[in-house]
Amino acid sequence: MPILFHALGCSGFKLYIYGMKMTGCLLLFFCFFHTCYAAIDPIEGSVKAGGFSIKYSEAGSGESLIFVHAGMLDRHMWDNQLAFFSRRYRVITFDLPAHGETMGTDTTILVSEVINILMDSLKIQHASFVGLSLGSVCVSEFVLSHPERVKEIVLVSPGFIGSTKQLTVDSLSKQLYAKTDAALMAHDNTKYARLFTSIWCVGPFRDSSQVPATLRQYIYQTVLANCKNHSQNDWRPFGKIPTARALGNIKSKTLLINGGKDVPFNLTMANYLLAVIRSTGYVIRNAAHMVNLDYADLFNKKVLDFLLLY
Repeated sequence: MPILFHALGCSGFKLYIYGMKMTGCLLLFFCFFHTCYAAIDPIEGSVKAGGFSIKYSEAGSGESLIFVHAGMLDRHMWDNQLAFFSRRYRVITFDLPAHGETMGTDTTILVSEVINILMDSLKIQHASFVGLSLGSVCVSEFVLSHPERVKEIVLVSPGFIGSTKQLTVDSLSKQLYAKTDAALMAHDNTKYARLFTSIWCVGPFRDSSQVPATLRQYIYQTVLANCKNHSQNDWRPFGKIPTARALGNIKSKTLLINGGKDVPFNLTMANYLLAVIRSTGYVIRNAAHMVNLDYADLFNKKVLDFLLLY
């Protein structure tokens, strides 16, 4: 089974975009490959949750919209969405435990409780959620634990715990998972970050020349920073493995978004979720795993159109 954080699946912690620190190539990434919206100055803070200090950013006002990032990345993968959606919503992005600027160790607190504490601390009663990869699993776990606090959910490049027992993994996906697992087990951070970028940013059905170098560098630097600054042993995010029946208990209006060039097993999981959860599915044909970074403007439009339906 693929190691959780990277399979359910940047460092520019020192430069300013939308009021946040970054570095040169990352600034070029945002300015040239995504629509740059009016500059905002997000509020940044920390919330105590168990043994962790959860770092978050927020901007805008109105109904709450919370974004949950992919494994091995951080809240800054949503910077474009923070700027875009804060024109209409109160947007929250945060670093999961063992990621980004969130620090600490706690192997007992589950992700559902982390999100619950974050919402309580920010005085949010109800929210809509967008989660990508590992973030989608976190959102599913939260809606199952606290359905009364969740409005609409958007699951992007989604997965679920126990997927490899429930579904057949194709040979290509097995090979890709094995490569990254081996690099992690060998503690070869550089090789792992390079493989992560190749598999989860470029994708198995695209050439690196089809993906802006600045985007590839952004992913690589963030993954490498997370490998160096955190240990997956610092946190165990999930409790009981959700079964098909548990996932079927999700009643929130749900949109699934996938990239057509993603790792094949991710599309298999998405099709399964479409059958189990009452949801609508949309595939961005030429995107890989990091859909919101590949096609930010189209992604934003599809998510906004969905949210405005309800």
